[in-house]
Amino acid sequence: MSTLSAIHTSDAKFTVTFNATGTTVTTDPPAGHGGEGTTFAPTDLLDAALMTCAGATIAAKAKALGLDAQGMSATASHTMADAPRRIGAIDMVFVLPIAPEERQKKSLIAATRACTVHNSLRSDIAVKMTVKWADGSVDVVEK
Repeated sequence: MSTLSAIHTSDAKFTVTFNATGTTVTTDPPAGHGGEGTTFAPTDLLDAALMTCAGATIAAKAKALGLDAQGMSATASHTMADAPRRIGAIDMVFVLPIAPEERQKKSLIAATRACTVHNSLRSDIAVKMTVKWADGSVDVVEK
């Protein structure tokens, strides 16, 4: 189990520390939502957690299949929903530098759903993951 600690530093900003290493990250809500928007908003970190968790899961599956996903890139964005205010949808795009066989693609696509962060999200958050392969083909996975 990892342990984090946070300290309120100013206005709506917090500095969060990963206690095992001392690594820190600062959060600041967007302007208009209590912050100044000078760094990651807490919702940005949710996007980052999902994107890197899914990416790590894809990379691990690729390695198990004898494929090298080194150089994979990803982007993530979200849209907000109201009542209550929350993330309503997350859209991610993964670009993989590999052109796997169809059977391997299916296994890699299934891996996008095996990510711990993905499995921890509310069921009403729409998650769309687009995977772009080196051969130009594209697969889309939606929750």
